Amino acid sequence: MSDDNHLKNLLTNKMQRRTFLKWSGAIGKPVIAGGIGTKMLVNRKVVIKPVGAKEESPETIISTCSINNCGGRCVIKAHVKEGVVVRVSTDTQEGGDLSTPPLRACVRGRNYRSMLYHPDRLKFPMKRVGKRGEGKFERISWDEAVETIAAQVKRIGDKYGPEPACVAACPMRAIEFGPIEELRKKYGTVS
Repeated sequence: MSDDNHLKNLLTNKMQRRTFLKWSGAIGKPVIAGGIGTKMLVNRKVVIKPVGAKEESPETIISTCSINNCGGRCVIKAHVKEGVVVRVSTDTQEGGDLSTPPLRACVRGRNYRSMLYHPDRLKFPMKRVGKRGEGKFERISWDEAVETIAAQVKRIGDKYGPEPACVAACPMRAIEFGPIEELRKKYGTVS
């Protein structure tokens, strides 16, 4: 049977379970394996430096994990030149199986660079000086921020006791959960 006839039969006749499984396996394996073969589809550019061109500063790749409101811990690679993140990439491991899949980051993880350099990103503590909702804030020191938070936590604890307080933390973040658990115990809350 020619390939054209085989394809026509697939499209017109009722597909058999066995045929469906064959095609699912043929199409699904590259998807599950992380897109094996997709590198061939990427248009790679060859950069030729002119003679006497100024040498660029070396790029440092810093491997880290996703913490952008996510407990996934995907592999994030920050490409840094002269102290500035110039791009973000993710795990490039090929293949893998269900027990050790590649840890590629989703859009949230790949968005780190724009989040890091966003013009509205807070870089220091701010304290509201107007009425709630007015949007009036002033810059304060880190020491003042810690003192203000501690005083408010103590005030609320003195007024209502520790029981109503709830400490929320993602259980997937075991590294950060230790200090939060210690704070919970010292404060006396049950949750």
